[in-house]
Amino acid sequence: MASKRKIAQVRFVRERVEEQQRPSPSRLRRKGAHTNRKAHPPSAKIEILEQGGHRRPVITRGGGHARGRQRSRKTGLTQVFEGKCEPWFAMRNEIDAQVLDYQCHPFRMHLVVSGKRRTYRPDAIRLLFDGRIQLIEVKRTERDIEDAGYDDVLKQVGEIVRQCGWHFTVIYHRQIVPNEHSIENIETLYGRVFGELTAQEIHVCRAAQTEGKCISWADLRNRLGKTDPRDGDAIIETAAAQGMFSFDLDIKRTDDVLLHPIATRAGLSTIRF
Repeated sequence: MASKRKIAQVRFVRERVEEQQRPSPSRLRRKGAHTNRKAHPPSAKIEILEQGGHRRPVITRGGGHARGRQRSRKTGLTQVFEGKCEPWFAMRNEIDAQVLDYQCHPFRMHLVVSGKRRTYRPDAIRLLFDGRIQLIEVKRTERDIEDAGYDDVLKQVGEIVRQCGWHFTVIYHRQIVPNEHSIENIETLYGRVFGELTAQEIHVCRAAQTEGKCISWADLRNRLGKTDPRDGDAIIETAAAQGMFSFDLDIKRTDDVLLHPIATRAGLSTIRF
C-alpha cells in the first residue's frame, strides 16, 4: 500500500553569505552547488505530509485542543487548525489580498537545540504580496512562550529560517483580531469567499483594478450602478474576499474606506516544496 506521506530533506545551507562567513571552496562540490553533506551536515530537516495537510493533518498533540478544518479557495486545499486563535488567523489569511498563499501546519521541522534533537511544528507559513515568506507561530499571549526551553527552540528556528531568506515571527491573538471591527470585517468577507459575480460585475471591478489607483468604497459602488447600496456592498465584499482589492481590516468600514487594487500574479508559489 502506498505511503500517505512523503519526506523531503531541505538543506538550509547558505550559498550567498557575508564575506567574512563565506564557505570554504574545498567543501563545495562546484561553484553554486550545495555544500558537501559529510563536510557540512544539514542544519535542519523538513518533513512534509502529503498535500500539506489535505489528506492527513500535521496536528498530533493531545485531545485537549479544539481542532477544526476549513476549505480554502485561495490555496485549493483543506486548512487544518487547533485552538481559538488559529481559526481566526486562517480566516484572515484567506480573505487578506496581501497574502498570496498560505498553509496552516505545513510541515514538521527536525533540528538540534543545545545538543538535543527537537521537533518543531510551525502553525503556518505564508507568502506576502511583497515577496516575503513568513514562518509563523500563533499564540494567545506572551505567557505562552515563557518556558525557557521552548524559547530556545524558537530562537533556533528563527536563525535557521533566516538563513533561508524567510522571516520567523510570533503572532498574538491581539494582532489577528485587535478590535471588534476586525472581527466584523473578517467574518463578513469570509462569508463572501465562495460568492459568485456576474460578468459585468467582474468587468467593472477589473477595470478599477487595472487603473492601479486607490478607489473609495463609495466610488466603486457607484460604478457598479446598483439601485440598492447593499447589493453594491456585497459585490465589493466578494471582490475583496477573492483578492481583487485590499483594505485595512482593522478599521470600521465606511464609504470613505480606500480600496487598494491588487495585481494578479501567476506562477508557482515559493512556499510549495
